[in-house]
Amino acid sequence: MPEPNPAVIAAIRGRVVDWTPTNAQIAATLNTANIANPTARLNVPKPMTTAALLGLIVNANKAKVYGRAVLSDLRGDIRAGDRTGVKSWFGLALVAADITSAEYTALVAEVDAVVPDPSWPAQVSWAQLNIGRPLDASDIAASRPGV
Repeated sequence: MPEPNPAVIAAIRGRVVDWTPTNAQIAATLNTANIANPTARLNVPKPMTTAALLGLIVNANKAKVYGRAVLSDLRGDIRAGDRTGVKSWFGLALVAADITSAEYTALVAEVDAVVPDPSWPAQVSWAQLNIGRPLDASDIAASRPGV
């Protein structure tokens, strides 16, 4: 890893008050996720599954949908996360009278549904928040006073 720039060194020196631990120990402390994440948690599209979507169709209409040769194409669009394509398939199913308008509305709502981002961390580290990346022992070594 390249030597940290002067701004990174200054930030580390401004944060560390006890230089007696090893470089690795100081880096580990600064990399510990223990600060409330100041970035708001965003919503992301809800993952689509064939089971969840087709579960919104009544059994009598499922037989019609399952009987279509293009069902594998619909499943492919679901796996690929092609929300526009999935809604188009359900639009065709509505026109073909394979599903009801109420089912179509429920299916489109499910395709368009969002959930809180599961990858958003509730806690972040000082290093991530202030430096933008984890620190390693060489960052600390370069930041030690007198170096």
